[in-house]
Amino acid sequence: EATRVTPTSSTTLDHIVTNSPERIVASGAISSGFSDHHMVYCSRGVVRGGGPEFSPVTKRVRSFKNYSKQLFLQSLRLVNWSDILTSTDVNYCLDEFCGLFMSAVDRVAPVRDIRVRQRTEPWMNSHILAGIRERDRVFRLFKKNKTNNDLYAKYCKLRNAVQRDVKTAKTTYFKNKVVQNIGSSSKLWEQLKSLGYSNSDSSKGNIVLNQGQNNVFDPAVVATIFNCFYTRVASDLVSKLPTASGMYNTASNAFREFYRSKLRPGVSFSLSPVSRHFILKQLLSLDPKKATGLDGLSPRFLRDGASAIVEPISHIVILSITVETVPDGMKRARVLPLFKKGSRLEPGNYRPVSILTTFSKILEKAVHGQLKEY
Repeated sequence: EATRVTPTSSTTLDHIVTNSPERIVASGAISSGFSDHHMVYCSRGVVRGGGPEFSPVTKRVRSFKNYSKQLFLQSLRLVNWSDILTSTDVNYCLDEFCGLFMSAVDRVAPVRDIRVRQRTEPWMNSHILAGIRERDRVFRLFKKNKTNNDLYAKYCKLRNAVQRDVKTAKTTYFKNKVVQNIGSSSKLWEQLKSLGYSNSDSSKGNIVLNQGQNNVFDPAVVATIFNCFYTRVASDLVSKLPTASGMYNTASNAFREFYRSKLRPGVSFSLSPVSRHFILKQLLSLDPKKATGLDGLSPRFLRDGASAIVEPISHIVILSITVETVPDGMKRARVLPLFKKGSRLEPGNYRPVSILTTFSKILEKAVHGQLKEY
């Protein structure tokens, strides 16, 4: 099929070469509308039952179609928290709370699989779409009658007009967005990033790391390399420090005496249980836009349901302080490697950022508020 068509010629200038033609289920050339050359394409698929199978692009999201804060609070008030309030096992309390809380969330905002539709550019309008349809109609007529120079001239005129309209609409759209968001840096950068600008040198592509003599592309292997590097980096650094008898052993007398000497004479330290009012204040001050940790407890749901869950959360925080134990669920974090500088193939050039659970931040504030007094 010709990839460049003019009134005087039809030439196949652009090619796709394959050594497995039996795997190509469709191919052809499509008029681009902005160049003399058409776009060439082919579909390579696995044939089952006589035709290719294509899986639609889907993603799992929470449906907020029927969600409301009042409905969520009603769902939480029906939950029986008695097992949590009477237990002295902090790990059991946290796990039980997460299970009961997420069940209430699923009832009002269930997780659904949705198909991701093809995104239409925001600056597209009915006038441009009508121009595109007319341009393509005239070009189809011209391909059937290539001796008609008037049709080709009309097609070129329509093609150029569509390009001008798209450029003008796109320019106007972004000018208006910049003016609207001039007072908000986050929204302004969001618009600039959609144009290709960025305030960082980060890449959104998959990370590739070097392992031995090979470059590793598989995400699971890349994650394993990062995990091994980050879990060993602290011990590797300690091993390079000057040897000090027991100084870095938390169970040694030298370690304890070192930090005991930092306290003011006659000062003792102990943590006190926090109040219900403190926990409620922390829940209501949560930022709903913050990332969710591995426990799945979204800051938005914790804030919306604060008045109904303040009792079990207060019990877990107070119990953790009393028994001097941090629940295992709060010790786990989702780690994201962010590139710093140097070679992107080396794991040491990525900075680990831990996405902590929201619950752990509340416990941290309860402890940190008392530590500031010392």
